[in-house]
Amino acid sequence: MAVPRVKTRLSKKRSGSDLDARAVPICSTESELFKERLRELIGERKNVWFARECGFSDSLLGAYLRGEKLPGFEKLVAIANVDGVTIDWLTTGRPPKTRAELSLLTSHPASAYTDLAYRAAVEAIQEWQIEQGRLLPLDKFESAIDLLIKLADGEAAQIKPNAATVLGLTT
Repeated sequence: MAVPRVKTRLSKKRSGSDLDARAVPICSTESELFKERLRELIGERKNVWFARECGFSDSLLGAYLRGEKLPGFEKLVAIANVDGVTIDWLTTGRPPKTRAELSLLTSHPASAYTDLAYRAAVEAIQEWQIEQGRLLPLDKFESAIDLLIKLADGEAAQIKPNAATVLGLTT
């Protein structure tokens, strides 16, 4: 089924996916610091090299850094993949920052059983966001994590079977 496209201008309250009528905007309070997190990822690298690693032009990267544009979902994935950060951290600043940090939640011997459930819930939601091509607002993301863990009774193996139902309710 084709997704209807609507031409609009990028406003302060919308994400770079404005052309998708089903898109959920990234809250402006969360996205205001996006350019700072992006600068942090670029570090000492030249903008042109970082943009090439991401697979887009340095002029587009410049627009992101100046706050003139916000990236759509595909560009967020590309940026996150370059340095192994989570899309959630990149867009909102919420931890964990890196996929490695997310993995450490369960690899530490003293990890509580709920850490496994939390990780499973975050991964299930992130997979769903990739499949849907959109991001949940912060409040719905947090509510979905809580509900998934409660429904699974804290058991990580039960998170994924409940994910589609819970995430269907949050939209």
